[in-house]
Parts: sequence; C-alpha cells; structure tokens
Amino acid sequence: MTARVTAAEAALLRLARVSVGAEAPAAVLWLLAAKVTPPAQLGPTAAGLLSEALAKGLVSALAKGGGWLRLGKQRLWERSGPPPLHFTGNVVETLRWLLAAPLLEREPPPLSTSAPWTPAEDAWLALFVARLGGTGVDAALLRQKVVRAAPLVALMHAGALGYTAADQVPVVDVAAAGVFVDGLTLELARAWARAERGKAQLDRPDAVSAVGRSQGLVLDAFLGAIDSADHRGLATFLVEAASARPSSTVRAFAPSWPLRERQQAQRDAGAFLAALSTLRRWHDEHRVVRFIDDGYERAQALVQAWSPFGDAGCRAAEAQLARLDALPEG
Repeated sequence: MTARVTAAEAALLRLARVSVGAEAPAAVLWLLAAKVTPPAQLGPTAAGLLSEALAKGLVSALAKGGGWLRLGKQRLWERSGPPPLHFTGNVVETLRWLLAAPLLEREPPPLSTSAPWTPAEDAWLALFVARLGGTGVDAALLRQKVVRAAPLVALMHAGALGYTAADQVPVVDVAAAGVFVDGLTLELARAWARAERGKAQLDRPDAVSAVGRSQGLVLDAFLGAIDSADHRGLATFLVEAASARPSSTVRAFAPSWPLRERQQAQRDAGAFLAALSTLRRWHDEHRVVRFIDDGYERAQALVQAWSPFGDAGCRAAEAQLARLDALPEG
C-alpha cells in the first residue's frame, strides 16, 4: 500500500532523503533555490516516514563511516552497543527552514531550534552539511548560530567555521556522543583530509590563517576532552586522515603580502600536523603500558590501530610542520 502525504510533506521528506544520503543533493537543488512553503506540521504518515528515514539513514552512516572498523577485536556495536537515536523537533525545524528560504539567492532569516541538539541530531547535521558540500547551502547552514553550536558539526567542519577564540568552540560530550564520533571515523577522516588539501587552493594568507586557527581551537578542545575522559581512541580519525597523506602545504603567497602575515599563515596552516604530535606522544605512552597495568588491552588495541601510520608518518608530519614554521620564500 502506497503511503499518502501532502505535496509540502513530500518536499520535506525528499530533502530528508538527501540528508541521510538516500538521494543526491543535485536532484533537489530546485527545492532550495526557490521559496517552498513547508508543511505547518507533519501528519502521522509523514512523521513515521521521516523517523524511519532518519533512524535507518544514521545507522547506515555509522556502519559505513567507521563502525565496521575493529578496535582490538570489536566493532562499534560490540564496543558501545546501539547508538541513542533520539530525534526531536529540531530536525523538522531545520528542514522547514531550508525549504522556506531561497538560500541560493540571498541571506535567509536565522535558523532557530526549540532545544539543544541531541547527539544523534548533531551527527545527522554534520553529515548533512558534508553531503551539501559545494552547493552553497552548506555555507548557509554553517553561518547559523545554532549550527555552529553543534559539537560534531564543529569537529567535522572545523576549518569552515572560523572560530577565533576557545570559548566559541562547542565541546563534545564524550559520554553522550562518543559512539557517534567512533562510528564516523572514516567520514571525519575524509573531511579533514579534504580540508588539508583545500588550504593549497587559498591565495590569501589571512584566509589560510582563519582556517588553521579554527582547526587548532577545535582540535585542542576535542583532544583535551577525550584525554580527560580516557577515550583517546576517538582520535583515530586523525590517524586515518594523516594516512591518506593529504598535503598541508600552502601556496607561495605574493611577495606583496607582508612577511609577517605570510609566515603566520604558514604556521596556522599546521594545526592538523601539530595535533599529530599529541597523538605521537599518546602512542608512545600506549606502547609502554605493561600487561599487568590497567588499560593494557585498550592500549594495545590503539597501538595496533595507529601503527600503520606509526613513527614514520609522525616524523614526516613533524618535518612538514617544521617547513611550515620556516620563513616564506620570496
């Protein structure tokens, strides 16, 4: 039996399909380019279809995005159990906002949500922004105050958010959201590798500095949080990103830019590489944990997971960081 929904509900559900990767963004750009009247509220059928799409889509994303990776002998669902798939009206409010404002034509009114993002909603939103990459709609979302307050969005899209102070960065609640970070290991790795490659396309030192500073603030907050929570394995996405060997070099800036700005841009560009130095220190600590010590099995699991990048990768990253710290040529 075919489910029946209104035309407005169908538009919202189609956008939801994009958000969970069931449909390509290009197929619905026309919905975002022109103002579409969203449904005032969802009927039972549409609400059920939306809930089903969100739950199945996010579980699939976690399974494909890193949940299948073994840490020690366990995959995500064996380490953490089922993720808490709690969605509120925030999702509908976000989808309604996307439909109601002609995002590709002018600056929309601000997005507002009725409650803080749940960890599941935060993961959904981070993935949605990634899937909208290159459409212009991703940038419109990332300018919204409520989106910038979502910790997993910050972790996946750090460079694009332009944070300038530590108190602007939302900190991941490791106990509540760790399962989503763990399950999105490969998605996060791809996002960070893309961001590193993207720095080479920027021709203004102030633009490079803005990306690098924001990345550094997010990574400092994240690494501090997982270290305090004794959950260092959540940093595995950085090892995966580094293993893809993304270049953190920046282009040679025009000599007309002041030397101080050019050198600062090079230093700021090394935020990702600097975080790898922290991971190398952790790696060294894990390797000397003895069989009789608490946490031995977990330490050994991380040694095994991080060893493919290992000392050689860390040395290469440190050498690259040293080159960025040198005076620019010209």
